[in-house]
Formats: sequence, structure tokens, C-alpha cells
Amino acid sequence: MSTVSKESAEALNEEAPMAFGTPTKYQPISKDILAKLLTPFLYASIGQLYFGPAGLSEDGVPWVVLITRDIKRPAIYRESGRFGLLGWRWNTSPSCFFSLTAMGLRESRPHVRWMGSSEDPVVQAIRDVGRVRVCMAHPTGSHSGWFEAVFSMRGPSGHQVPSNAPLLRQWTFPPSGIPHSAVGQRFDPGERGDRDMDNEIPLWPHSLSDGWLTLQGTGGPWRGDLEEADEKIADWASYFHHKRARAAGLLLAIKERSLYGESPWLMNAEGRWVLPGSEEENVEAFLQQHQSIRKWLLAVVGPTPDASLAHEAAFQLLNDPKGIFAFVANFMGLMRTLNDFLLAEALQQSLEAALIDSRITDLGRKRPWLKNIGNSELELCTINLDSGCPRDDLDTLWRSGLQFGDLLDAGEWFGPTDLPAPLSVVNEALESVRIEGSIEDAFCRAQQLLYEAQESRQWSVPWGARVQIQFGSFVAMRIFEKDGEFSCHFLDEQERYFHVAIGLGQGNPTISNVDLVRKSANDEVEWNEDAEVSLQLIASAIVRDFLVVEQREKVFNTKPYRARVGKRKIQTIIYLPREALQ
Repeated sequence: MSTVSKESAEALNEEAPMAFGTPTKYQPISKDILAKLLTPFLYASIGQLYFGPAGLSEDGVPWVVLITRDIKRPAIYRESGRFGLLGWRWNTSPSCFFSLTAMGLRESRPHVRWMGSSEDPVVQAIRDVGRVRVCMAHPTGSHSGWFEAVFSMRGPSGHQVPSNAPLLRQWTFPPSGIPHSAVGQRFDPGERGDRDMDNEIPLWPHSLSDGWLTLQGTGGPWRGDLEEADEKIADWASYFHHKRARAAGLLLAIKERSLYGESPWLMNAEGRWVLPGSEEENVEAFLQQHQSIRKWLLAVVGPTPDASLAHEAAFQLLNDPKGIFAFVANFMGLMRTLNDFLLAEALQQSLEAALIDSRITDLGRKRPWLKNIGNSELELCTINLDSGCPRDDLDTLWRSGLQFGDLLDAGEWFGPTDLPAPLSVVNEALESVRIEGSIEDAFCRAQQLLYEAQESRQWSVPWGARVQIQFGSFVAMRIFEKDGEFSCHFLDEQERYFHVAIGLGQGNPTISNVDLVRKSANDEVEWNEDAEVSLQLIASAIVRDFLVVEQREKVFNTKPYRARVGKRKIQTIIYLPREALQ
């Protein structure tokens, strides 16, 4: 194709890429192959239909199949003898997806569309040759036949002339990169100002999630067509993108602080831990035993950090039972001794991005957890999420429900409908909580309760025991015990949980921190230590009462309880008719 003439420059700036097709006898694939390619889309959502079959013909011309739910639509195109396509390259993700939308025959909703990554050889061929062979089909196999569609633009005389110039112009728009970054400028991890997407530092593409990321938000022409299942996948893709972009930015910040001489390199090119200090030998000895962690660290803090390699190494670490156990049990403690908050957040974001990876979560349809299988090993497992889970609650899961304290043995007590309570709701409900006396005294009281439970234990907690409470937005607490570890779930009216972990195994009792915030008198955000220690006190008191109370049958009674959330089995609710927990 020729370059754009001066006479056509103005028209080019106004025109979107349009292709017009006429029937062709050339069949890029046989009818049998087409039918097989369509079969997986029989029960697909509208969004899934966008990612239909495509390929390259023997002569190098690309072909695509636009899939429609309207079984009559292919015949309408076949009988009309013409086919219009609107092309557009969406630069809202690192993969810059390109779409072809059927146009020209009074298109009904939902629109029929095909999408592919800019890195896809099919998309690159469409751009380069300026034409595409297209077929509209229904998942049952009925189709329009094949059309040869050629991209064109208005010539000097006003007539359409073949040209890929409007297509090429689409490739002048830069892809989105690391948010709040700028090429040629040092990256600031704390920057939260306005985003300039025209000059961002590139972020590695991930075509599977980037396609769904493109569908997320309110700006695309597909917004009125997508189904709730599509919206949920798009939300998952948005959080996955946020995590990997955040990790990539932090890796960049770690590299730049060393380049500017503000901090020494942590590892050399051979992957040896070289940070001077008392922990150097301990870290290096640890890494000698756990090469999966070394490989990950090298991609994060080595001389040439690479966000894509770090992500893949983190994924491999999660699938290394001994490695991930060692990371949780030992390495996190080693890292805390360094007091390197930038490194700690980089490792956290990198590992959380790997946890959300589609190979684990199946595009947001599953949630990960870690099963303690003994022998100092943790096995990565998943829970199938119920298709009826509210979209907002799934958002909370991806946003704040993947802390390691929530992952360990989670499959023992969480089911397909169990989702975390939104932190914003919990924070607001507990904003006015105040402890009488000091926070330190209240925490010591919680510790005393746990010491009493540990030393004077006579009973166990029934599996899934449920206690009525009334505190903030919480109406109940559910408890699961495994090997002296107690998983306490504060539940709201929608059965959403807030997790507090208590350990009464070996050594001193432990209770997990609860990070809650509120606004101070001068309208600044501060830690809500009153609410935190209140939850710790309530959980400690209830666990103590279960384990220590002597005349148990006079304190506890049971009755059947059925949760209001669908598909949950009848449970036993255990009441404590003592003084109310307010």
C-alpha cells in the first residue's frame, strides 16, 4: 500500500478504518474445521464471542470468524452479498487489542465483533495487507459464507480507494504502560496524580487478560452488550493489570535507587545475595536451599530486573510446595529484618499478581489457597467460585482477600460463596469504636485470655461453630480449629467475613493484626487501633470460653441454622447467652 498523499491527509484524520467485503469462493478453512472451531462457543457469553477463531490463509491473507448469537444473521449477510467492517485499535492495555465490528446492515444489538492483540500475527497481517477474509457464523455451524473485505479511504475525487493508511494511523497511538510513569523520568511509586498515557514506560503485555481489560470500564461501544459474567471477568482483568503494573513500577524504582547510588545492589548478575550486613550469610544460605526463590529474587532485585520474568518466577514459586512453604515460614521474616519497605512491597505485589494469574484463577472463576500437606510443604489449590457471587464482593476478594493469612488452609473452611467483607464498610461501621483505658492494656487482656485458653484448655471448638454477636456491621462469628490454630470469621448480614487468626499451638499465643483505618479529628486517615483491639478481644474471649468453661452444657446450646446465601448446607449455630458483646 502507498503512503498517504497530502490531499488525503485531512480525510485520513477524520476516517476510522473501514473495510468493505464481497463474496469470495476462496475458503480459508473447510466447513468441518469451521464447525469444530465454533463448538466451544455454544454456551459462550457475549464477551467470549469477541475472541473467535482467526488465522492466516496459505497466501498470507488473514481470516477471521465473527460469531453471532442471532442464528438468522449469517443468512442476512449471505443474501445481501456485502459485508462492512469497522476497525479500531484500543490502546487501553499493553496489548492494544484491535477490533473488527460488523457494520452496514442496520446492525442490531449486541453488535457482532472480533478482537485480537496487536501482537497477534493475524492482526499484524490485517494492518500490513489491508484486507481480510471474513465469515459470520452461529455457534451451531450456520454461516454467511466467506467475504473478501478490503480497507479503503476517500481519495481526492471522494471515491473509496484501497488503502491501509487509516489502519497504519491506528498504530501511531502509544499503548498504555506503567501508570503514573513517564519515559525519561524517574519513577515515583507514590505518585497518584493525573495520568498521562501518551508517554508511559512500557508494561509487558499479557494478551489473555489484556483482552478482557479492554472491555472493562465505561468507554467502549460494547458496554450495553456485555453480560454480568463478562463484567466479572473484566473486573478480574483490571485487578490483575493493577497488580502486575504496580509490581513492574516497584521493580523499576528498586533499580533506579541503585543506579542513583542511593542503595546498594541486593544481588549480583549470578544471583548471589550481596547486600552487606548481618543477614547476608543467612539470606545466601537460605537461597542455596531454595532456588525457586533465588530465581524470583534475581528478576526482582538483580542488576537487570524484569517484571515479566519476575511474574513467571513468582508463578513457579507458588507451584513449588517446599519453596512457597519456606517463603511463608522463613523468608518473610528474613526480609523484615532488612526494613526495606520498597523491597517488601515489590515482593508482595509480584506474588499477588502471580496469585491472580489466569492459570490459577481461570479468569477470575476460582480463588487460590494454600494447603498444608505436611513435610514443610504447601500445595497451591483453588476453590471454584459460585457464578452467583455478587460482583462487588468479588471485587473485594481481588482487592484485599489474598493476604497469606487468608490463604493458608482456606479451602478447609471457605466454600464457593464465601467472600470477604468490604474494608470500606467495616471501617465505616467501626469508626466510632473507643476502648476504655489504653490500647496496650486491652491487647494485654486479649493475650491473657489466650494464655488462659492455652493453659487451662478442657474442650475443643465444634467445627464451624457460630456465635451471635452485635458489633459494628457484624452479627455473628464463625470459628474453625485445626491443630491449635483458630480461624475466626466475623460475619455481616450478607455472610461476608472478616478474618482474625488465633494461634494456640506451640510457643506463646498469637493473634493476627487487623489493619483498619478511620478519619481523625483533622480529617486525616489514621489507624483504628480501638477497633483492631476490640475485634482481637472479642475473638480471644469467645475462643477462651469454648476451651475453658467448666459447665459447658449450661453455657452453650445449639439449633439448626441455614445461611441466607444460596447453596450452603445447614450448619449448627451456637449461642452464648452471656452478657452481650457490644
